[in-house]
Amino acid sequence: MYRADYNAALKGKAKPSVDDPYFPCFYQVLFAVLKFQTDNNWTDKVDFIFDEQGAIGFESQRWYADFKKAFPVEVSKYLSGPPIFRDDERFLPLQAADLYAGQIKEFTRLNRVVISPPSTAMKALKGVLGLERHLTKNDIRGSLVVLR
Repeated sequence: MYRADYNAALKGKAKPSVDDPYFPCFYQVLFAVLKFQTDNNWTDKVDFIFDEQGAIGFESQRWYADFKKAFPVEVSKYLSGPPIFRDDERFLPLQAADLYAGQIKEFTRLNRVVISPPSTAMKALKGVLGLERHLTKNDIRGSLVVLR
């Protein structure tokens, strides 16, 4: 999501407790993972581990609690405890995620398509490919219903 899109579509229109561009991105990650799990009948609980975010990280823990309460038990049972925050310079899985996200962002910016044979690990993940998403102004405007 581009900050300019967030500012144009939402800034100042949501409750102060959620008036932050991190909020819709955070929720999109949770929704995407839950959808993937339910679509693929994966019943393992998920731990969400994010880069350290300072104050907004503490806020996201509150958002997570609200998010978990909003879903029926059949779905929320997949969610583990509140988000975990780690130093992305010391926690290797976050370095890998940052590298992947940076590559997706760069190829999206350049409007390129990457074609390469998937690795054995990526083949095992099957439908995980394609979970990345860019939130547009219209997506952000649609968030207003949730944020009020």
